[in-house]
Amino acid sequence: MRNKVYRLAAEFRSAAIWKYMYDSELFAVKLPDGSLGYCCVLGNLGKMLALAVYPGDAGLASYRKLGDTREDTDLFRIKERIMSQDCIMCAFDNKEEMEERDLEDIRKSGVKCRAKQSYPLLRRYRPYCVPGFIDDQSDLEILGLALEAGLNIAAKIKANTRNAQFAKMGLGFAEGIPFDRTIPLLEKRSDGDFSWSMVGLPAPSDKQSLTPVLANELQAQMYKKIRKSGAVECELFMCPKPVAHGVANKDGKVSEPEGMPFFPFMMLYVDHADGLVLHCVVTSEPGINAKTTSELTEGLLTCISQYKRPLKLFVRHQRVYALFSGIAEQVGVKLEIKHNLPFVDEAAKDMYQTLEGDDDESNPADEIAKLLNKLEATGGCDAVPNFMVDQLKNLADSEFITAEDKERLLRLIGAKP
Repeated sequence: MRNKVYRLAAEFRSAAIWKYMYDSELFAVKLPDGSLGYCCVLGNLGKMLALAVYPGDAGLASYRKLGDTREDTDLFRIKERIMSQDCIMCAFDNKEEMEERDLEDIRKSGVKCRAKQSYPLLRRYRPYCVPGFIDDQSDLEILGLALEAGLNIAAKIKANTRNAQFAKMGLGFAEGIPFDRTIPLLEKRSDGDFSWSMVGLPAPSDKQSLTPVLANELQAQMYKKIRKSGAVECELFMCPKPVAHGVANKDGKVSEPEGMPFFPFMMLYVDHADGLVLHCVVTSEPGINAKTTSELTEGLLTCISQYKRPLKLFVRHQRVYALFSGIAEQVGVKLEIKHNLPFVDEAAKDMYQTLEGDDDESNPADEIAKLLNKLEATGGCDAVPNFMVDQLKNLADSEFITAEDKERLLRLIGAKP
């Protein structure tokens, strides 16, 4: 199947359907399980050339999220929306951008790539994960079906050589936001050709946010006995660099990850009076699900028990409000939406700059020194998650750390030189 997909990709590249179509002109294909795959052609601007298939309602929801201008436009949320994609993609790039496995797969398929941006790059995008190779047979079948449908569309558009726009309109294509409209649906017949019809885009699902509560009322009463003081700012954002489960090397990196590397979510708690970072929680899985919700709510309880039970907990977004509203009421903390959270913004931006630093251009010893300065300024490793403390311990054996900084690091993590 993989070789067939590469051959179809080569034909799709030659058809150059992006010359006639815009990325908002969606079409759907009927998938083998009866669901729909929503397809998007990229390349009209001449930069990224690709066909993306968003499988099912979940895939369509991720496509809608990417283009929803009603969402926040700050850097953190934009990156989160980009990494939330659930799609199967065939992009086209130059040879130097390919990994060795890509080149080997292309050689095995017999496809010849001579033009600029002609090498097929097959990738599976899963929400909040690093894009990976397409290893699932069903994903390859979906992508192959979408490429065949794209070639069928290209042939019909090119048949009307005088006016491609008129041809598209006749086939049912239209630009616009992916709501409340119909798009072409292609279903492959037993004879190999496609049947055409129109299908309405489904309404967005009214997915309710998880709002956990403490099952033990005695536990809630215990937290209520903690003296209340001040206010705390709280923000949830996606980490800009991926992590992976596995054994870390001396440089703190995991060379053989267990599972797909992912972008965890991080919850920051910052004192509203002086900007001191009180606590930080990092999720162990991608996305917000039952397990990561439990981790985040446990983080709130840890912040209350170890640092302070605030009079007010300020949050910016409705999703965090929904996440904490039940427990906050139980433990007697007033939860309030406040859009201006200067201290948590400063802490988040500082953390982003540290995590997103260009490793190739920076001096590793200087970066280690900066990290230690930040740890000392925030009171050490008390608010650092355990798995990050373990990686800091590995950093002590790094060839880049100076003797002075190694002593500082070991003191911060409570280890003996």
